Amino acid sequence: MPPLHGHIVTEGATLETLNAAELADPEIAGVLRVDAGTAVLKNLATNGRLMGLAGIFRANPGWHKLVVANEIVTAAELKGRKIGIATGRLEHLVTVKYLEANGLSQDDADLVGFTSCVELVASLKSGRIDPSFVWADGTERSIEDGAHCILVDDGAAGPSSSAYITGTTTFAEKNTDAVVAALEATAAASAHITDNPEDAAAIVASHTRAPEDAVLGLLGYTTLSRLP
Repeated sequence: MPPLHGHIVTEGATLETLNAAELADPEIAGVLRVDAGTAVLKNLATNGRLMGLAGIFRANPGWHKLVVANEIVTAAELKGRKIGIATGRLEHLVTVKYLEANGLSQDDADLVGFTSCVELVASLKSGRIDPSFVWADGTERSIEDGAHCILVDDGAAGPSSSAYITGTTTFAEKNTDAVVAALEATAAASAHITDNPEDAAAIVASHTRAPEDAVLGLLGYTTLSRLP
């Protein structure tokens, strides 16, 4: 099994991770970053400080399922409900976009934050929250009591999310070799994941403690870019 960051090492690049707060620090220059959603595209178009280098993946609809109590049959009935969200995760964005797509704002519901799908499922089954988007094996566990059902999947929330590699314009222009190495490593990793999904799922699971079948399921809802 290839080691963690194996493709990065092979292409002669180095990798250091930074949290979101550090990336927002204007004093930090010369950084490659990964962004999800469309906010980064707006940023690129308005300030010229970032350069779009490559697309990484597009999330296909269907990974997140909106589980509701059986008596809820329309999106309008979510108004005033306690809706569980995985704060700061993609599920959070999907929830907000689904409300907006159905003429509701965040203020029209009581968004209750959790940190994991396990907590969301437990709170659904206990009645602490009404609906919530859940995913992976959490979907089946949420509806096994017969009191809940799947209303829609995340395709109803609108456009899917995507991830991009961006870099500060100054860094990209002055360090073309580093940029090329990073992109080639990403391309190799994308090809390996696409051609060997079971192996890729095992690698991810070994470093995240997530079940391999759940990781493999997530890969099935993701279209990876074949970078040039």
